[in-house]
Amino acid sequence: MSVDTPTRTGSRPAHRWVEQRAAETPDAVAVLADTDLTSVSLTYRELDESANRIAHWLRARGVGAEDRVGVHLDRGLDLVAVLLGIFKAGAVYVPLDPHLPAARLAHVLADSAPSVTLTEGDLPGALPVETVRAEWASFPATRPEVPYLGATAAYVVYTSGSTGTPKGVVVPYEALATQLGWLCARFGFGPADVVLHKTPLASDPSLWELLVPVMSGGRLVLAEPLNHGDPAYLLDVHDHYGVTACDFFPSLLRHFLAEPRAAERAAALRTVICGGEELNAELATRFAAVLPGATLYNLYGPTEATIAVTLHQVAAAGVTDPIPIGSPIPGTEILVLDPAGAPCPAGVTGELVIAGGQLARGYQGRPAQTAERFVPHPGRAGERLYRTGDRARWRPDGALEFLGRLDHQVKIRGHRVEPAEVEAALTACPEVAQAVVLAQAAPGGGPRLVAYLTRSAAGPELPAAALRRALAGQLPPAMIPAVFVWLDRFPLTAVGKIDRAALPDPAG
Repeated sequence: MSVDTPTRTGSRPAHRWVEQRAAETPDAVAVLADTDLTSVSLTYRELDESANRIAHWLRARGVGAEDRVGVHLDRGLDLVAVLLGIFKAGAVYVPLDPHLPAARLAHVLADSAPSVTLTEGDLPGALPVETVRAEWASFPATRPEVPYLGATAAYVVYTSGSTGTPKGVVVPYEALATQLGWLCARFGFGPADVVLHKTPLASDPSLWELLVPVMSGGRLVLAEPLNHGDPAYLLDVHDHYGVTACDFFPSLLRHFLAEPRAAERAAALRTVICGGEELNAELATRFAAVLPGATLYNLYGPTEATIAVTLHQVAAAGVTDPIPIGSPIPGTEILVLDPAGAPCPAGVTGELVIAGGQLARGYQGRPAQTAERFVPHPGRAGERLYRTGDRARWRPDGALEFLGRLDHQVKIRGHRVEPAEVEAALTACPEVAQAVVLAQAAPGGGPRLVAYLTRSAAGPELPAAALRRALAGQLPPAMIPAVFVWLDRFPLTAVGKIDRAALPDPAG
């Protein structure tokens, strides 16, 4: 059977594609949730009917367009059905990763103000909570008659914020439909594909892992909760289920390729997507040697532009640094601008700016920050540009090279980290007077966070273990520094600012 793929920009939302698959192949397995290499599963009919019941249940509670639904669930069959049910109800998905610190979850809950929150466990704060499964088993399995409104919000994902608190990025349905449709078409996903979902829910690539396989008639395999960063476990899953496509942060891909018998046990892999961190030539060359039957892609895209906006297919041989982030995907415009807002010629570094149908609406409850980053398009009235704050340049062949940040924002294991947020958490400790957090190369490759601290009058230098414990209650693991360096004072520039370039090497 030929498989249609959604190719027209914003043409069909994800849940409509799942409905089509349920009509075509109702008894085919859609989702498998792994537990110790055994699984429970849902067919396409079961998945669609469960999502329909959830949608009816939500609508009966008055939940509809622009209403937020918090999802505080671990990776499992309920998660997929709930996500699709929210979309069928026309509501807004707000992921609440159960493994985030309570303080961060409490902030997201208070900021997003969900109409209802689905949870299997305890939640911080006194906000509306409904128990998963609740009463929806008795609701109709028929598809609800809810109009699809592409301009309404589909999800809110929270990213690290420069003010010291995470900020919510509000993404409309049409932007998500555009991205998922392109992914299905570009990579040719179909019934033969097995896609692994392992990305933490608080990161937007988790959405393509969850939705693209069931949109295209393939099988979605859900990794065990908390095991998504274990390369040995992931290799077991690849071997057991015959995974054909997977998303990796480069730092995890490096460890995955180093596992014994990786070439043999991941032989079914044909598509590997890398993003969230810079991919270097050494890792790409290693990938080609271990998995010659797979193709490696380098993707780039901020949360504010719906998962990915550029793509580069990495060559199997002769790769050199820097590896390009590629060319704009259809429907997306990429500009590289100088400080005056003029386009930079090839070879000249400027700020990477994005336009097109994948832009987010803006930041939840932060009109000033939205206006600062989402600015009017100078060439097209009524359209906007998103200023990424990333440095880039065009190569003569038309590909883009990513050259780091204009500010201090960094990516750690695929998570966008504002060092200011980590610094704010550190200076909340009574023993810490000042804190500066930088990203530096780790001895084994990849970036790591290094915190430089000065002592307050409140107490002695805290050991690293105590600092990590203090931060663990506020920040996710990717935002906790790997190294802490205590200084008597910070070096200063001639104008009295902290001289970050003069901070000592942690090894010394």
